Amino acid sequence: MDPIMRAARTFLGEAEAWWRHNPGRLLPLVADPSERGEMVKALRLGERAPESRRPLFLCEAPFQETTGYFDGLTQAIERDYEAVREGVAEEGVTLPAYTLNAVALGPLERAALAMERAATLLGDGFEGAMVALVPEHVVDGVAFRQSVEALGVMGRSARVRLAVYAPPGGPLDGVLDPRGACFRVEPAELLQFLAEVGSPTQGPAVDGALEDGEEATVLALSHEGSPGPSLEVRRLLLLAGAKLSAQTPADAVVLFERARALCAAEGLVMEEVATLMGLAGAYVAADAPELAVETYSKAAGLAEVSGAWAMACQAWLGVGGTYLVRQNHGPAAVAYRAAAAAAAKGGVAVLRIEALRLAGTCLVEAGCEDEAAITWQEALDVGAQLDPAARRASTLGEVQRALTALGATRA
Repeated sequence: MDPIMRAARTFLGEAEAWWRHNPGRLLPLVADPSERGEMVKALRLGERAPESRRPLFLCEAPFQETTGYFDGLTQAIERDYEAVREGVAEEGVTLPAYTLNAVALGPLERAALAMERAATLLGDGFEGAMVALVPEHVVDGVAFRQSVEALGVMGRSARVRLAVYAPPGGPLDGVLDPRGACFRVEPAELLQFLAEVGSPTQGPAVDGALEDGEEATVLALSHEGSPGPSLEVRRLLLLAGAKLSAQTPADAVVLFERARALCAAEGLVMEEVATLMGLAGAYVAADAPELAVETYSKAAGLAEVSGAWAMACQAWLGVGGTYLVRQNHGPAAVAYRAAAAAAAKGGVAVLRIEALRLAGTCLVEAGCEDEAAITWQEALDVGAQLDPAARRASTLGEVQRALTALGATRA
């Protein structure tokens, strides 16, 4: 069995186990941004399994602001329900037309009611509905976090299974249960598999180990999202990583550049951001800091234009780190400040605190102690708004110690 199918089966098994033990609760869908597309295919694979009796209502629209997103979700649920109704009608099954009277409700409550309404109208022929919120990117991380927190405490029937994409380092860190369903492909296994099957642009191979009826589903899914280029990108990135491990960064640069060109040609924006960051790391390893700063900055700019604030933050952290190792504390502080601003827009408090900590450290080294104190106090103010678990996961303790030491030095 190929590594992607193995990851999909594990992921779907974890999801099913979650629902059995946590009926009615919100399920976190955990996957790195580079694997979000494969995770979506796994969700569709689960819906099409012979034993599945829950239609999937999948929302991949970007989250820009609360009202528009959840109004769009409500409309998508109605549209998808009607598609299910038309589909089963061809098999002689009659479902009632979709109706929803929720004029007086807010967008979040209206969307929650739409989920319940669709699950109810599906009737006894189905076990209910699964609703998965998997936004391509999140522009307003704070609003998204607040919306998901509100959804998490809303009561819902066991007929509604609600899941939300929660990538590591994203705006939902510390909001959802750290367990859930995790989609992860082992890089070494994937690289070996791609080498064995030859050209990955032909799509995932089917090795005869699939269950009855599963092969056709996998082949159908392989054409829906045009996965060939994304698999080729992953193959190039894995090869580039192997070159870095072998301490041949010049070879890694060539592979990263090929991957980036493919991403740009296919419109794979988030993959291009990730590839640029890998390329920048290769430039660091090749002792080309100017090229590294330029490439990290390109990654940050592309991520910001796309509203991928957590990735923009990581890219600016890369810029800061490149300056810092060469003792260029002033430019490093500026980059870390940019990282903190991106994290603030993305609602990723833990990353914001770390960026502010690093900015303050650089400001002290640059002789700007007053500004450092202000920066560290900002980090403490951000931390004061977090719950205890999130505070423990952050570097607030280091910030507090640094600020205390600075005060003692200046006394």
